[in-house]
Amino acid sequence: TLSHLQRGEGLPLDDPHDVRALPGGHLLIADSGQDLVVETDWEGHIHWSAGESDGVPLHDPHSAQRLADGSYLIADTGSRRLLWVDRSGREIQALESFRADGTLRRLDRPRYAEMAEDGRIVVVDSGNNRVLVVTATGELLSELSHVPGSPLPHLAQPRWAQLVGPSELLVSDHSNHRILHLARSGS
Repeated sequence: TLSHLQRGEGLPLDDPHDVRALPGGHLLIADSGQDLVVETDWEGHIHWSAGESDGVPLHDPHSAQRLADGSYLIADTGSRRLLWVDRSGREIQALESFRADGTLRRLDRPRYAEMAEDGRIVVVDSGNNRVLVVTATGELLSELSHVPGSPLPHLAQPRWAQLVGPSELLVSDHSNHRILHLARSGS
């Protein structure tokens, strides 16, 4: 059980939304209540962190992923952006909007983001009731906001999604109380 981080007098976890097991027994935790993302061990010793006290202001982060190059992808939900942070804690890049049909479209409370091995990023854009697949430079590859032929045709506050291979997607459609497994057909 991990309930406190070893920082000062001890920092209790407040609202951890995402946790990932990392190699070497570490955990990557997005703690929304602390506006903090940490890489820690099971004893609460912090090995890396991002947040206001670390020089990267976060607001309500909901997910984090350590990437193959050692940097971190954070869904900074309250700041309405995706954020890349390096191992030294510096911001590398922020993505607040993406390009589609010649226009820029803003993210609204992205609750989850994950980069696949091929570089595609699935973004659960909860405030806009959609799931996006984008490139790191913000080019839209695909968008899911409705499910044709479904009795509940529109997504409602999706919270999580995962790419499964090149053409399948798992989605937690929170307010519709369902999990979707969708396969893309055609182009």
